Amino acid sequence: METIYLFCMLLLLVCSNVVLSETFNNLEVSEDAKQLIIKDNNDVKIIPPLLLNQVGFSQPLIAADNTAVGWLETYPDCCASYPIALTLAVLQVGKSVLRFSGYGGAIFAWCFLGDGAEIAFYQSGLPENTLRHYERYRLADGKLLAVYDEQKNVQEQPLPTWTYCLE
Repeated sequence: METIYLFCMLLLLVCSNVVLSETFNNLEVSEDAKQLIIKDNNDVKIIPPLLLNQVGFSQPLIAADNTAVGWLETYPDCCASYPIALTLAVLQVGKSVLRFSGYGGAIFAWCFLGDGAEIAFYQSGLPENTLRHYERYRLADGKLLAVYDEQKNVQEQPLPTWTYCLE
């Protein structure tokens, strides 16, 4: 009975995509951008799968405190000759992957804020020379904390300081 219980607990952990690492220490994207390899403090490799229609990974980052990693997930686009990033994925120690897509436009840059408790990114249309849309989220619960739209705010207020890591 105890063996069945342990097996079920292990199966639950594997299926829930929860990582039991203490910290992350390395991120690598393959040359063809189709594979992302995350290494934890025990040198265990975590390889996120490509999702439906996803063609690759880009801009992998490790938070300053090494307790979170993130990457952009790229997809084909009808109007561009290259894949575009539509989703930001963040994996925290002991938690499932969080995904952020903002308003659904292309994500051109992102960053961890502070020690890694928050993220920020900006989106824009294609080509990138259109006005930018910025979003800031808290990772503990995925809550949207702030939005800044160049189109709406450029005359009223300057870029907030939380966007500076994106420039």
